[in-house]
Amino acid sequence: MGSVSGAVGLGVGAAVRGIADAPIVLWTAAAIGGLAVGTYLAVNLALAMRVIPAGRAGMYLGVLNVAETIPQVLAPAVAAGLLRVRSEGPPPTRE
Repeated sequence: MGSVSGAVGLGVGAAVRGIADAPIVLWTAAAIGGLAVGTYLAVNLALAMRVIPAGRAGMYLGVLNVAETIPQVLAPAVAAGLLRVRSEGPPPTRE
């Protein structure tokens, strides 16, 4: 149930960010998303601990950590590259 509530919370946080018209709304949406990701990762770790062999827990948890961290490291570089490719210079100014 926790993973479902985490996924739903992340969706709600993303939707609220998409319609945010004030900084406080954006901050609230970020908080909702952060709590949802925390819930999702906590459930993920609890499920992993149930199936990991006791004598090899360190290695398996290390692999799990790498699998969760690599996308967080690579995503900003990929996003920056996509923004650079799509960029056509500064937007026109209104007078």
